[in-house]
Amino acid sequence: MNPVVTEYKEVGSCTIDVQLTVKKWNHLWRVLQWDATYRLVKYVRTGCPNLSLNVSISPEQAKELIEKASLSPESGGFRSATTWRKQT
Repeated sequence: MNPVVTEYKEVGSCTIDVQLTVKKWNHLWRVLQWDATYRLVKYVRTGCPNLSLNVSISPEQAKELIEKASLSPESGGFRSATTWRKQT
């Protein structure tokens, strides 16, 4: 398991180390939001659909991560979906 995940749950929200996640954040990391559901994902490499990390996180931790990592929203084709990432 990825070291940023401190408590893994198969069902429900996992607990992450927000400070470590911010420290390790690069262009491969994203926070995916669908309404009030958040997922932390990390891609294997740019342009590849494979993920090395894909876990649900609580809205509180997601908001803390978005604030501390200075992430920007990026909307897709759905009104309820938002991708949070660093601007390049």
